[in-house]
Amino acid sequence: MKSHLSSSLLCALAILPLSAPVLNAASLVPSAGYSVGEVLSTTTLGAFDIYDAGGAKAYGWDSGSSTLRNYSVSNGGVLGDFGAPPGGYADSGNAFVSFVRRSSDGNSVWVGFTVGGNSDDRIYEVTDLGGTPTWNLRTTLAGNYDLEFSSSGAAFASANLGGFSNPNKLFYLDAGDGFSAIEFAETGGYSADLAFDVTGALIYATSGLGAEQLVSFSNGNITAFLSDTGSWSPLGLGDASLLSDLPAGGSGLYADAFGGVFVSMSDFSGFPFAGTVAQWNGNAGSGENLDILATVGDSLGELDGLGELANGGELFQSVGYGGSGLDTISVPEPADFGLAAGLLSLALIAVRRRRA
Repeated sequence: MKSHLSSSLLCALAILPLSAPVLNAASLVPSAGYSVGEVLSTTTLGAFDIYDAGGAKAYGWDSGSSTLRNYSVSNGGVLGDFGAPPGGYADSGNAFVSFVRRSSDGNSVWVGFTVGGNSDDRIYEVTDLGGTPTWNLRTTLAGNYDLEFSSSGAAFASANLGGFSNPNKLFYLDAGDGFSAIEFAETGGYSADLAFDVTGALIYATSGLGAEQLVSFSNGNITAFLSDTGSWSPLGLGDASLLSDLPAGGSGLYADAFGGVFVSMSDFSGFPFAGTVAQWNGNAGSGENLDILATVGDSLGELDGLGELANGGELFQSVGYGGSGLDTISVPEPADFGLAAGLLSLALIAVRRRRA
C-alpha cells in the first residue's frame, strides 16, 4: 500500500542528483557503493560501441529502422545516419546484427550479421563516415558474434561457424588475404564476447561449457601467432591463464585502459533469468575472483564502458532482449552521497514535524 508523502519529502526527492543511490530508475539493481541509470532510453540497439569524442558517443545498429547510426549518449540525439548493407540484405528481419565495432583509428565501423541457417553471415566495414558512407563486404564468417582489435590493430572475431553444436572459436581476419579467417584458438561452448586488455592479452569469458571461466591468452601468444599464422596450431582453453571461475556463462565483456576487466553473465537455468555484472578483482586462479557490481532478474547482453569506473567512469549494459535503452553503472561522487543524505534528513524532519 502506498503511503502519502509530505510536499517537503517530495521536493527533497525531486532535487536529488541523478547519481544518488536512491534514484535507481534502470532495471539493474546495484551493489552497495554503485549507482545505475539509463541512456538512449528511446532507442533499441541491436549492437553498439561507446567511445569518447569530446563527450560520450555511440555507434549503434538501430533495430527499429535497420540502420547504422551515430548517437550522442548524453541526450540521445542522432549525429549521423550511415544506412544499411546494399541489396536489402538487412531488410525485413532477414539478417540479425552480431556486433558494431569502431575501428582502432576511428575512421570506419565494422558491422557483423548472421542469417537463418548461417548460410550468408557477413562482416562489413563502413568507410567514408564523413562523406558518403560505403558498405564494404570484407568477409563471410558463419556464426560471427563479436569482433575486437588488438593493440596492433589486428581484427579478431568470435564465431561458432554456424549452429549451437559447433564449438566457438577465435579467429584473426587477415587483411593481407582478403580478410580470410585464420583460427587462433578454440574455446568451446557457445559464442561470447572477447576483449583485449591493457597488456595486449586477449580476454574471453566462456559460455555453454557448464563450468564457465574467464581466461586470458597472453600478448606473447598474440604476437607469436601474428608473426607466423601459416604454421600456427590453434590453442585451447588449457593454453590460457585462468583469471576466474564464473557463476554463469559470459554475456558481455569489457577491458578498460586502466587494467579493469568487467564481465556480464546470464544464468538461463531458471525463469526469470538471472544476470550479473562483475569486475575481476585482479586475483588469478580458481574460484570466483569477482566483485559484483549489479544484478537483474533478466538476461544480459553487450557490455561497454568509458573511463575508469572508480574515478568518474561508466559502464553501459544492454538488459533483456529487444528492449530500448542501455543501463549504466557508475560510482557516485562522495558529494552526491552527502547531498542525498542531507536532503533526506531534512525531509524526514519535515515528516516528523508534520506527524507531531
